Amino acid sequence: MALFLVTLLQVITPRTSTSGKISIPPDSMMAATVMAHDLRVVPELPDVPRTASVDASDQLYQTARSYKDMVAYFDRQFRGFIVLVRHATQTSTAWHVERPDGKRATIVVRNTTPTSFEIIEVVHRGAVGRERGSVEQNEPNQPEAR
Repeated sequence: MALFLVTLLQVITPRTSTSGKISIPPDSMMAATVMAHDLRVVPELPDVPRTASVDASDQLYQTARSYKDMVAYFDRQFRGFIVLVRHATQTSTAWHVERPDGKRATIVVRNTTPTSFEIIEVVHRGAVGRERGSVEQNEPNQPEAR
């Protein structure tokens, strides 16, 4: 049953980020999505300024791939982007890029178990709900009445 659930989660996880401009490895699972009205600063890139008054998507994923493999995956993908900043430590690697469409994105791969990565990017106006900072999440099932 657990294998079925993992397979289902991998199938329903999108293969691209919200903008459709950043590819997601097929064995990754989305853990969370937050829509906001700014491109926030991440601790890994403190010198990259916050971008306000834009619609943004912040997606967190997990993957069974190693930290090293995920860093290589994004390094290869970003050959077609303008890499504004790349910063690496033993526990994380972060990029601030300009996508081919001219919009900015921040991507962070963290050396966690399992490996996690986050994509924070500017998206088209209207992709974000009317509520400021709306969050998509799964609510726990309510207990059955006895």
